[in-house]
Order: sequence, then C-alpha cells, then structure tokens
Amino acid sequence: MTDPRDQGCLCQACGDRYKVDLMLPDELWARISGGKNLLCGRCIMTAMEGLGSFAALFIRTEVESAEELRMRHIRRALDDTPMPA
Repeated sequence: MTDPRDQGCLCQACGDRYKVDLMLPDELWARISGGKNLLCGRCIMTAMEGLGSFAALFIRTEVESAEELRMRHIRRALDDTPMPA
C-alpha cells in the first residue's frame, strides 16, 4: 500500500511534498518562481512576502482529478523545455 506521505507533488524549492496546487497569474509566477516549475504553498507565500508589496489574492475553487493535475504539470514542464535548434 502506498504511504500517503509519498503522494503529491515535490516542491522544487524546499523538497517537501504537497497536495494542494495553487495556480497563479503568469506575471506573478515569473516574479516568484525562480525558474522552478513546482512550488508548495509555503514557498509560494514566502516568495510573495519577499516581494515587499501588499497583495490581496482570491482563491477560487476548482477541483481537478489527480490525473488532470498530473497532465497539467507535464504540459507546463514541456512548455518550459527549449526546443532543439
């Protein structure tokens, strides 16, 4: 049986696993991601706090299946991969 602690995504900043995916506007993501594709909520909030300006973000509920989420992450990673010349 799979240990629930081994499920979810792996944060590329701190190495923790997480199960809640936060979707941010591209312009904000570009400012906080440091070129990484996957960040946990704690690292996202820490990076946003580091911007030094006040922000109010709204969370909307949109539930995706694990497979839909996995495919979106794969598409994002492929979109960020440079094409060979």
